[in-house]
Amino acid sequence: MAIPVSSSITTHCSCSVERGGEDAFFMSSFNGGVIAVADGVSGWTEKNVDPAKFSRELMSKASVLVPEKERDPRSG
Repeated sequence: MAIPVSSSITTHCSCSVERGGEDAFFMSSFNGGVIAVADGVSGWTEKNVDPAKFSRELMSKASVLVPEKERDPRSG
């Protein structure tokens, strides 16, 4: 069975548009398929924490578990 997927990132706040949003993800067809999503918590900005940096770093670290040739280069 195959399920076609696509992705899109939209922001709820114009303040995060220039940064590309606060969320991050990656997709791969490795081992039957992988979809990983990290939801950046916008409230962290009140504590001087960049939620985009956290979610992107988390997905970067998680993506190393998938062989590089299997990663979707369009994933964020």
